[in-house]
Amino acid sequence: MSSCEEFKGVLVLEDGSIFEGKGLGAEGEAFGEVVFNTSMTGYQEALTDPSYHGQILLMTYPLQGNYGVNPEFTQSERIWAKGFIAMRSSESFSRYLKENGVPGVQLPQTREVTLKIRERGTMMGAVLAFRTKRFFRFSPEDILEQILRTPTPGELNLVKETSTVREVIYPSRKSSPRIVLWDFGVKRSILELLRPLGEVIRVPWDTPPERIVELNPNLIVLSNGPGDPQHPALEPAVKGIRWLGEEGYPLFGICLGHQLLSLAFGGNTYKLRFGHRGSNHPVEETATGRVFITSQNHGYATYEPSLPEDVHVTHRNLNDSTVEGIAAEGLKVRGLQFHPEGGPGPHDTRDIFPRIVRWALEGGGG
Repeated sequence: MSSCEEFKGVLVLEDGSIFEGKGLGAEGEAFGEVVFNTSMTGYQEALTDPSYHGQILLMTYPLQGNYGVNPEFTQSERIWAKGFIAMRSSESFSRYLKENGVPGVQLPQTREVTLKIRERGTMMGAVLAFRTKRFFRFSPEDILEQILRTPTPGELNLVKETSTVREVIYPSRKSSPRIVLWDFGVKRSILELLRPLGEVIRVPWDTPPERIVELNPNLIVLSNGPGDPQHPALEPAVKGIRWLGEEGYPLFGICLGHQLLSLAFGGNTYKLRFGHRGSNHPVEETATGRVFITSQNHGYATYEPSLPEDVHVTHRNLNDSTVEGIAAEGLKVRGLQFHPEGGPGPHDTRDIFPRIVRWALEGGGG
């Protein structure tokens, strides 16, 4: 291959839009749901967040890779995003993507793409990154046809692919409390904030509730994860969550875990037009009026009118008034749609983890 060949990159959207730029990362093609993240930092955390499985990630901040790559920032063992889009990228970051087999494109029109997604809603798309001679083997018509044939993340059971496949025990100097982490695609930063608080037992996504009871937990944490909370494969988990809650076990859900709690206790969920992905989302705690700046990454939300009278909204998004937290009256059930751990993002809400553990140990009231 001649070194003088141009490395071309192209983004194709399901509405037929084509955006040309420079190639980034690995040579190849990636098909997935195109989403944007407004964070100014955190590109590495976002790429390795299992919740981005099945998606092509566009970062709206114009420069990516400007502070390097650090293993401490990764949120899992691999990159989960299918492809990457940036206005500009450092060479070292492009090498990081290449080493991990992720194709990308540098586009001068990232703002135009973002506005298109905001106006039309999230779309499926494809990223192509090839040297000149190979690139011209592809026709836009063929790519568009393949985009339209590609299943959306909501149609797939992506939780199965991101969850642990076996139980993992993380011992602690503290003999109690015992925290069962129900893994639907958990981020490493959640695990790191739970481990100092007690013994953590991480269990697979399809663990029967009877097995969780055998583990004798003081608190059950339902993790974040990818895909549609109403996917049929998650129905047994939803039923198990309700049973555990009615049996009196303290439950705390984050992101997808929050949505599963909403479904389990009588609510419904729906797909947002373009989702919430970024590190600057203001959320109000309804009881106090206190406002937090939060990290978010979700494409689905709880449909507030569907919630029964005994499920209360505890937190609300100040940008669009969507539900950001719930609590079930008379039960030890709490959920948060945003990411209290940050990773990336502000640490304003990290104290929620020790507070939730105390809440569980004190009987789950208040």
